[in-house]
Amino acid sequence: METLSQNPAMKRFSSVPLEDIALSCWILTRPGCRSSLRQGFEYAVKHGYKSVTLVEKVNVLRESGC
Repeated sequence: METLSQNPAMKRFSSVPLEDIALSCWILTRPGCRSSLRQGFEYAVKHGYKSVTLVEKVNVLRESGC
């Protein structure tokens, strides 16, 4: 059985009991990502922006997170 400490990114949690750890996974589709990008560029064009910046902030708790 693999433990969390075997994954280099999870070593800092090696002293935390497994029952105290929750993992979250996001499933993204190519069409969904393309739609988000297209809408961002369309918004920029409509409002006169010269550039678009894509930012992912994974440490923010979203409405489906806990």
